[in-house]
Amino acid sequence: MDLVADTAHVVVRQSASVLQVAAGELAKQANTVADLAQAKDAVTWFAGEGDNASDFREEDRPIPLTAMPISALQPWGSDWRCCEPKYAQDVCSSEANIQRLPYPHDAEINRKLFLWQGDICAVEVDVLLVPVAGGFAAGASTIFPRVLQFGGSDLKADLRHLDSCRSGDVRFTKAYGLPCNQLVITVGPKFKEQYRVAAQNTLNACCRECMQGLVEAELRTVAIPCIWYQEGYPMEEHAHVVLRTIRRCLEKLRPNIDSVVLVAASPAELVLYETLMPSYFPRSLDEAVVSAADLPESAWTEWGEVFLEERRIRLSSCLISRDDNEDSDGEDITPMFSPSDDADKSFLSAKDDVDAAARKRLEGTIMEAETPEMAKHACLRYLRRAREVRAEPVTNHFVFSAAQDHFGRKVVVLLGARLPPLGVRDERTLPLFVKELELLRSEQFVLLYINSDVSAFDTSKLEFFQEMLAVINMKYRNSLAQVLVLHPGLGFRAAFAFGSAVSNMAASIWNDTVYLERLAQLASFLSIAELQLPAYVQAFESFS
Repeated sequence: MDLVADTAHVVVRQSASVLQVAAGELAKQANTVADLAQAKDAVTWFAGEGDNASDFREEDRPIPLTAMPISALQPWGSDWRCCEPKYAQDVCSSEANIQRLPYPHDAEINRKLFLWQGDICAVEVDVLLVPVAGGFAAGASTIFPRVLQFGGSDLKADLRHLDSCRSGDVRFTKAYGLPCNQLVITVGPKFKEQYRVAAQNTLNACCRECMQGLVEAELRTVAIPCIWYQEGYPMEEHAHVVLRTIRRCLEKLRPNIDSVVLVAASPAELVLYETLMPSYFPRSLDEAVVSAADLPESAWTEWGEVFLEERRIRLSSCLISRDDNEDSDGEDITPMFSPSDDADKSFLSAKDDVDAAARKRLEGTIMEAETPEMAKHACLRYLRRAREVRAEPVTNHFVFSAAQDHFGRKVVVLLGARLPPLGVRDERTLPLFVKELELLRSEQFVLLYINSDVSAFDTSKLEFFQEMLAVINMKYRNSLAQVLVLHPGLGFRAAFAFGSAVSNMAASIWNDTVYLERLAQLASFLSIAELQLPAYVQAFESFS
């Protein structure tokens, strides 16, 4: 009987616990239903935003901010001083060369730009750019939750009456409780690697629409957060897009915009922008020249957008219109567009063979370039790949920096026999050479080309040598002090002599070239022991 009583007692106790839990859950569900019944916007409530506008109390509003006027900030580059190096003056002394830079030095534009670390909500400007998620939700926005705290029920009420905003669009609304006059709400992109170009162009559209809307509303100052979202978009790529778009907008809308304030929320954001801004807002001619080599191809587009040639529509400039009832064997063709038309016909400028053009852009060499622009893009491609390519093992390397010569200049050794068989067609060859020159950091250097054991009929070596000289002529001409060629051979001499006769570039380096038939002659320029040359060089001289 005791056992039965104990068992019954346990069952009753467990049943009571279960009933108590069930009652609690029913109470929670009842409260949820009551909240939903009282909510003014059921969709917003289900999304997790709640109906906070009706519950907002003025005592919940943050303490008013101390406004930060633009006059208290320093324009970009105002505290920076630098003397122009001679080589920058030589390279860009002409107006034509300056115009070929993607972002030339422009002191007037720099005076319109400000970089500041602090609370973006405190900046006293006409417009504050506020990135949001779809449906005017906070999402991962870095500043929208704080803006909502100051705006309170007034701002939320305005947002409910705004037209929907798609990615890349903007909407203007009043700024409640903030020093700025208006807010420009924009929905940025959702970044995915496979849609990288689309994300870049969406972010570009957000910035561009903001600046154009600013001008249309006859407002003149704007504050923009350095980083828009806490997660998703890579910070550095985000900064590149924002900076190049702002630069293009300031160039095109210069008379109508007084100030753009970029606000960093943390020291990391400040350092990132301080590092990248010289590329798009150079503070000197020297910075403009140096930065041009590191910029992507999108730096050259009209508004900073990423442009894909293969997506352009190719149409003939001579569109034909005939009467269906008219029979005519003649070819009376009348162009739809006259050369004097003012209409925008930029879509007619698409290349005839997109694949061939893309191949030239991705694989073409400087020597094959048909225009100076194509040569420049080839050189920039080498510089970009130089930062990514890994150095060759010591046993296989064909280019390396050795000791200094007798005049204290760096020596760059190039082993012709170890060059990859494909020469310039090997995507590693030129970038590895450029990588070695970049490590010199513009120091004076002597180029020692060792032609030992290279066949006179191996044209790939001569092609590489020509392309190498073209790169030096475009980027490192002022750093090259002298060219030494060891064991040149009759074939090399003849090819180089012919090249100097037909090429101004080769002729400019011809006078600095010294041919050395023996290692003993090389000893008068530098210490051979410090070069650590491979054994085949000594062996070649012994058998030659």
